[in-house]
Amino acid sequence: MPRPSTNRLRQSLDQIARSLLMCLAVCALLVVGACKGEPRTMQVEIAVEGMVCDSCAEAITHELERLEGVRAADVSYDRGSAVVTYEEGAVEVAALEEAIEGIGYQAEPGAAEPAPEPET
Repeated sequence: MPRPSTNRLRQSLDQIARSLLMCLAVCALLVVGACKGEPRTMQVEIAVEGMVCDSCAEAITHELERLEGVRAADVSYDRGSAVVTYEEGAVEVAALEEAIEGIGYQAEPGAAEPAPEPET
């Protein structure tokens, strides 16, 4: 039969082991949560054909900014393009193209890239 001090030592070691397992579980949850993180902010420039005035650009801006996930749309008649800033995974570039084409313009998206960091 083990001595009483051995039983206490064993109980203490069991408590320490349970505490360590609990800490590891909490850390694992924190790491998984941190990996998900915030969605990346992306930006794409879309060539737009068919605009004849600034009102056209305003109409396209309105349509794009109605889409969930779009943070900003800078549409320019002079440039003939739309620069759209959006949340990755919340909206696809194809949906941006469809929104523009859905109101009567031709759209040709470029490659999406991470949006530049805002200046402070």
